[in-house]
Amino acid sequence: MQSDLMYFASRIFDGYAILFLGSGFSAHSKNRQNEHLPTGGSLARLLKGKLEFSSDYPLDVLSREYIAKFGETRLLSLLQERLTAAAASQDQVSLIGLPWRRIYTTNYDNVVELAANQAPKRIIATTLRDRADTNRAVTQCVHLNGRLSSVDIRTFQSDIKLTRASYLTDTFLDTPWSATFRKRSRSSNCGYVRRLQYVRPGCCQNRL
Repeated sequence: MQSDLMYFASRIFDGYAILFLGSGFSAHSKNRQNEHLPTGGSLARLLKGKLEFSSDYPLDVLSREYIAKFGETRLLSLLQERLTAAAASQDQVSLIGLPWRRIYTTNYDNVVELAANQAPKRIIATTLRDRADTNRAVTQCVHLNGRLSSVDIRTFQSDIKLTRASYLTDTFLDTPWSATFRKRSRSSNCGYVRRLQYVRPGCCQNRL
């Protein structure tokens, strides 16, 4: 494990490493209500409570039921309220400030962008609608499930994917980004972060 960490650290500072982030990374930030940003599981429990369901359901089912009962405007407002961070933590700033080749995240929130601004580091926020930039001077942060800050009520349901907990959705696998990710994860090193804990390099290749 120690040798893995040393090798992966060298690849980061050489600019060859890819960072993959899940909802645990953003949970260290607080929103404007001074509450920690919810993980996928916490968000599902929040919707379950609003719907007054007694049984557990996956996030995509809960979001559909919430829209049917309260409307998509209420769901978008709820997500923006709970998932818009006011600031990034120092640990988040330190991690994002490293010279990553590219960042992939399943998160809808703005934590990566806030951390980059505080670092400071230039990050290009990207979704699956955008194209990969091969310029090594550019670090893209690819929001696999969409970005809340870039949608409005007209594009909400098409651009924000409230899915079952998953690192790579079927939608991602059907886009050119899938081939880009596979190619870069084979020629680079890829580790992922859950709750700001390091997980060994190479794991992302095993997940595809």
